[in-house]
Amino acid sequence: MIQEIPIHYLLSFPHIDWRNLMLTQKLFNEVSTIWEAYLSHPFITGLADGTLPKEKFKYYMVQDYLYLYEYAKVFALGA
Repeated sequence: MIQEIPIHYLLSFPHIDWRNLMLTQKLFNEVSTIWEAYLSHPFITGLADGTLPKEKFKYYMVQDYLYLYEYAKVFALGA
C-alpha cells in the first residue's frame, strides 16, 4: 500500500526544492489507486515473481523491440 510522505520528514532535507517535490507528491497521491492497479496487474506480478509464462514474456520482448526500433527512427529524424 502506498503511504503519503509526512511533511515534517520532507522538510528535513534543506537542499531540495520542496515546491516541486510537494507538487509531485500531491500528483502522486491523486493517482495512487491507478498506480496500485498497475503494480498489481498479473503481467507485472508474474514478471516480478518469475511466474510469467515464457510465451507472454517473448511476446512482450518482441513488441518492445519493434517499438524501440521505430522510436529510434523517429529520434534520428530529430537529430
